[in-house]
Amino acid sequence: MEIITNSVQEQIKIPNYLKTVIDNRNFCFLDIETTGFNREKDKIILIGIMYFNNNEIKISQFFANSLEEEKEILNKFAEFIAQFDLFFTFNGNIFDIPFINSKFRQHKLEYFIDTNNSIDLLKVVRKHKNILGLNNCKLKTVEKYLGINREDKISGKESIKMYFEYLKTKNESIKKIILKHNYEDIYYLHKLLNIYEIIDNLNNLNLTINLNNYNINFSFDLNNISIKENNLTLTGITSKCTLPNYIYYEDGFKLEWIAKEGNINISFIVNIGMLTDNKKCYYLNKDDYSFAITSIDETNYNIPENYILLKIEDKIIKKNLQNVVYEILTNVVK
Repeated sequence: MEIITNSVQEQIKIPNYLKTVIDNRNFCFLDIETTGFNREKDKIILIGIMYFNNNEIKISQFFANSLEEEKEILNKFAEFIAQFDLFFTFNGNIFDIPFINSKFRQHKLEYFIDTNNSIDLLKVVRKHKNILGLNNCKLKTVEKYLGINREDKISGKESIKMYFEYLKTKNESIKKIILKHNYEDIYYLHKLLNIYEIIDNLNNLNLTINLNNYNINFSFDLNNISIKENNLTLTGITSKCTLPNYIYYEDGFKLEWIAKEGNINISFIVNIGMLTDNKKCYYLNKDDYSFAITSIDETNYNIPENYILLKIEDKIIKKNLQNVVYEILTNVVK
């Protein structure tokens, strides 16, 4: 077996959300290559780890030159990862970590990775698939969404075929391709952390509006939108200020802003319809309101000019909603 280590000349950017999760924990990024999905019959042939070492980023790969070396690479791997207490993976809680733990048991190695100490980025992506607008949550799909372009062109399935070819021929060129595939799986895992900031941006509608010479920040969590009986309700927080509380009601519309506490609720009329592609939608009809709404629909659908789409199936049309909320706040509150 071999341990191949390379330095990475780059910094890892940790999103603000994860800084509190990581705190002072020693973390790494983890990915494995196997001969298949069966934990009992198939073998681990390669384990890749990216980690910090004296403020330098390293990628170490534990490679089995034969199927008989599985126990040896697991042994070396267990010794090495004892220093880490947090693991980042993609689908690791379902595949990589249970597979590794199963192999530890098979080889009677007294080591175990607790999935409670793992952050599986696939779970993060899957939870926010709709707001991200992804067709699926495959690694290559997520990488493409983030603008990641690999040099590696082979799939995991192709990597398995190439490994068995390597066992027959010991061709170093084949080995390099397999190692590169795993290397890029590991290297680009840290780039996937950018998904946290994108999700945070998509999940929150943030506005800054000047009211009575106060610059007030408004933030609405789009996960907390509720639609009941043709009413869409937004709950948010604002900058705390000494402006008076603002309560406004009319038919089908309500705005409550407790300025000193920084809490705001907006509820307004929406209509339900079907688009030409048979998708259910919720839309605002400008004619339903006593105050002027000048925003226009910014989707590509051909709809009446007084309609603004706010939600299609499970997807919030954030730009449209943002324009409508901005107009409500600037016109009604002022």
